[in-house]
Amino acid sequence: MGETARSFLITTSNKLAKAVDEELEKQCAVLPRKEIAAASLKEKGASVVVDTLDEAFVLSNKIAP
Repeated sequence: MGETARSFLITTSNKLAKAVDEELEKQCAVLPRKEIAAASLKEKGASVVVDTLDEAFVLSNKIAP
């Protein structure tokens, strides 16, 4: 997988999105392949905050049908 791996967080909580982003940054810093993980998150990852769970379902189905 490596640099082609994708990851998404879809949530209705700004607080959760921020906490997850901060934790990912901390954990990536100590990984043996931190450069690859950081590049993957930067280029192919996202934390998206939506207003409703229905919006989250629609978005998740567009990302991974």
